[in-house]
Amino acid sequence: MLIAALAMFWLLVVTPSAHACEADEVPIPDTDGGGTVCVPASDPGDPGGTPDDHGPATDDPGGEAPACQSPGGGAIPCELDGAIWSASHACYAFQVDAPLGAPEWEGHTEGTLWKCLADFVRGLIPDAPIWWVSPGDEPAPPPPNPVVLAEQALDTLQLATAKVNTAPTPPHMTYVGLETWLWLDKAQWREMSKSVTAGRTTVTVTAEPDHVFWDTGDGSSVACGSPGVRWETWMVSTAQTDCSYTYSSTGTRAMSATIVYRVDWTCSGVCLRDGGTLGEVDGVTGSTNLRVGERQSVVTEID
Repeated sequence: MLIAALAMFWLLVVTPSAHACEADEVPIPDTDGGGTVCVPASDPGDPGGTPDDHGPATDDPGGEAPACQSPGGGAIPCELDGAIWSASHACYAFQVDAPLGAPEWEGHTEGTLWKCLADFVRGLIPDAPIWWVSPGDEPAPPPPNPVVLAEQALDTLQLATAKVNTAPTPPHMTYVGLETWLWLDKAQWREMSKSVTAGRTTVTVTAEPDHVFWDTGDGSSVACGSPGVRWETWMVSTAQTDCSYTYSSTGTRAMSATIVYRVDWTCSGVCLRDGGTLGEVDGVTGSTNLRVGERQSVVTEID
């Protein structure tokens, strides 16, 4: 894929030039045929990352690799097939594992060795020279994908297990045609957050309750935008709730509830993006068995 992408880029945008480049092009030495070739300053978005010097990163709405700069100034990925974009060498480079004392070290005993994997213009460079980088000047990898860190933080966040409450309350029976109140403990209806740090990047996820999904156990369901209202014994018959269900048939029902959270994230430090969302995420489902009966009316005739 790397060879094809670079070859296609070469065929489409690079042609030998004997004349001066246009204002929106940059000259690149043509070591094969002499002279220069003109590369558009804005490329179609192929290749890119950084050994010696990263280009300025841009906010990527897709959560992928940050953008570095091509020789023409266009945005390219900072990494490609495990290699990092080196602006000073205009190529994708990888670290070379050579034993100390090897000729490539040129007498040095500290630092790292790097070699071009692919030139931005001409493709793969199997016989590219190896260069030495002094300690402290090693290329810094691009910051991690914040979405991945957000998902890691979410995995460690203990979302609430819904505690099901109904009125009538089991083992008491509810009845066909009777409004059955549904609610969760208010303590469970709370925002939670968790942070994960990788290098100089910290991502914090925040999970906020959005609604409760109630599976009524008879093939129906109810979505309530609040934890519901607790039934108290002192309440009068005209008391109202914003979360209830009325059964139309008898039987034992497996009633369950799940808090559905809206999970957003923010990034601080070195970030590809400032924030985003993981969408709606289910908490842990809680359940109970509820018996549904039916009251029969008896009509008697009085003489």
